[in-house]
Amino acid sequence: ASVTCSDFSACITLIVNGCTDMTACNYDNLATVDDGSCDLPNGCGDPLYLEYAASVTCSDFSACITLIVNGCTDMTACNYDALATIDDGSCLTVYGCVNTAAINYNSLANCPDTCIFPQVTFGCTDSIAVNYNPTATIDDSSCIYCVYGCIDILACNYDSLATCDDGSCDLPNGCGDPLYLEYNPLVTCNDTNACVIIIVNGCTDATACNWDQLANIDNGSCDLPIGCGDPLYLEYDALVTCSDTNACITLIVNGCTDTAACNFDILANTDDNSCLLNYGCIDSLAYNYDTLATCFDSSCIYEYNVTFQLDLRNQNTLTYVNPELNGSFNSWCGNCAQMTDVNNDSIWEITIPILEGVGPVSGLPGWEYKFSADNWNIQESLFSGDPCVFSAFGFSNRFINVTKDTILDPVCWQSCNDCYAPQTAYDVTFRLDMSNNSNFSVPEVNGEFNSWCGNCWPMTDDDGDNIWEFNTLIDTAKHEYKFSADNWGTQEQLDSSATCVFTTVDSLGNVFSNRYLHINSDTILDVVCWNECDTCLTTTSLILNENDNSYTIFPNPSTGIFYIKSSDKIDKVIVYDILNKKILEKNNPGILQPFNISDINSSILFLEIYINDKVIMDKLIITK
Repeated sequence: ASVTCSDFSACITLIVNGCTDMTACNYDNLATVDDGSCDLPNGCGDPLYLEYAASVTCSDFSACITLIVNGCTDMTACNYDALATIDDGSCLTVYGCVNTAAINYNSLANCPDTCIFPQVTFGCTDSIAVNYNPTATIDDSSCIYCVYGCIDILACNYDSLATCDDGSCDLPNGCGDPLYLEYNPLVTCNDTNACVIIIVNGCTDATACNWDQLANIDNGSCDLPIGCGDPLYLEYDALVTCSDTNACITLIVNGCTDTAACNFDILANTDDNSCLLNYGCIDSLAYNYDTLATCFDSSCIYEYNVTFQLDLRNQNTLTYVNPELNGSFNSWCGNCAQMTDVNNDSIWEITIPILEGVGPVSGLPGWEYKFSADNWNIQESLFSGDPCVFSAFGFSNRFINVTKDTILDPVCWQSCNDCYAPQTAYDVTFRLDMSNNSNFSVPEVNGEFNSWCGNCWPMTDDDGDNIWEFNTLIDTAKHEYKFSADNWGTQEQLDSSATCVFTTVDSLGNVFSNRYLHINSDTILDVVCWNECDTCLTTTSLILNENDNSYTIFPNPSTGIFYIKSSDKIDKVIVYDILNKKILEKNNPGILQPFNISDINSSILFLEIYINDKVIMDKLIITK
C-alpha cells in the first residue's frame, strides 16, 4: 500500500479468493487466497450406500462402505438373495406341491415342493385266480386258474402244465448215476450236483510203471518197480519189467579211463580203448613237430622270419666292409650272418629264422643281439638307458621277443631310431690335458650321467701325449660333471665365474661348481686343461679384455653379423655358445672380415681371439 508508483513486473500473483484445501469438495485450483469457504468431507453423502446421511454436504468416499441391494434377506425363503442388504418384502416361505394334477396339491404354497401323483397298476383283479393281485387297478387278462400237479422245475416229476402244486414233487435227493463214485441206489431223483467224480478203473499206485493218474478205482493191474531196467546205467537188469529209478544210480559213460592219457575222461566209467598216451608237438607247422605224437603237450615251438635293418646313412666315422648281425640266436658267431645292401641305400638288411619267444636265458626281455662288422672288427656300443637296450652282467645289447614274422624298422648304429631321427644318446669323447698336473695316476670322468661313481669311467693316454681320453654314450639331457683322479683321490677345483662352469647351491648351503654338458650329436669335446675351460697354454697367456684396447668388436650387441678390428694381425677366432659348444672357427681372418652367426639361437656368445702370443676372451650380445 506504500508503493506510489506500481512496477508491473513486481506484480506477479493475482489475488483470487476461494477454497485452497484440496480435500474440500469445493476446492478451487485457481484460488490463491483461502476465504474460509471450504466444505470439508463430513460423512457418506451417496444415497446408494447404507451409510448415507442426508445432512452431509461434502461426501467422504471412504465413509461409503455398504452398497444398498434390495431383495429377500430371509435365509429360510426359497427366493433368498445372498447379495441383498435391504429386505424388500418379496420373501416366499410357504412350501408345498404347486401342481394341480398331484394328489398332494397345496393351493396356498408359493415355494415348489415334492408332488405325489396317482399310480396305475396292471394285473389280475379276479380274487379266485391263483395270481390275483389286490393292488392292481386295471385287469390285464392275466388271471390263471388251478391245474394241479408238481410245479417245482427242480423236481424229477415237474409238470410244465400244472398251475397249482399238489405236493407230489419228487425232489433231487442224491447221486443216482452208477458211473459216479457218489452213486446211491436208493436215490429216486438224481441230483447232478451230487455226482462229482466219474469212475475210472486202472492202477492207482503212483510208484507203479503203469500208474494211471486218472484212475480212482484200482483194478489190481499195477506193475511195481523191482530193479534197474535202464540199459544206460551200470545197474541194468534185463529181467526187470518196471524200472526203479532209485536202483539206477551210475550212468554209463564210455571213454578213456587212464589218467595218464591226454584224452583221459574224468566222467568216463567204462573204458572204450580210446586212450592216447604219446605226448609231443602235433602241429606240423611247428619247428619241433613230432610225427609219432598223439597228445598235444604245449611244447610246440615256431620259427619266424625276422628282417633286421641297419641304417648306416651319414655314418662317416665308421670304417667297415660288411655289417653283420650277432646274437644269442646264432651264438654270437661273428660273420655268419652278414648283412646286404642290394639297393645301395646304406640301409643294410638280413632276414633270418628265429625261434619264437625270448631266447634260451630266462629272465631276459628277449633274444639279445647287436650289430657288428667284419667279424667283430667293430661293434656297437649301446646306451643302457635307451628303450631298445637291455643291460646285464656288464653287457648292453638290443633285444627282441619273437611272436610272428617281423620286419623291424631301420635303426642307426648304436641307436634305437633311424639316422635322421633325433637320438636319445650320442657318442661323446672327453679329452683332458694333464700337462700342468703331475699329482695323479689315472684321471677319470665323474658326473650326473654315471652317478658320480668314482673310477668307473677311467681315462686312457694310449699315445703318451698327456692328453687323456674317454669315449662313451651320453643322453641328450643337460649334465653336470668334472674330472677327478684315482677314485676321487683328487678332483678339479673350478672357478665358478668361468664360462664352462655351472654353479649350484643345495638346501644346506653347500656350493658346487661343475662343468656342464648338453649334446645333440656325436661330439668330440675340445681338449681342456685340468681346472680350466681351455687348453693348457705354454707360450701364450690367457688375457681377459678388461684393459685391452688392441682390438674392437662391433657392433656389440649384434643382430648376427659382427666384425673384429685389431691393430695386430688376428691369428684365429673361435666362437662358443652359452653351453661352451664351438659354433664357429676362422683361422687368419682378413681385415674387417664379417663373422656371420645369424642362424645361431643364443642370446650370449663367447669369443676366443688369438693375437700373437695372447688368447683374449670376450663376450658378444645377440639381439633379434
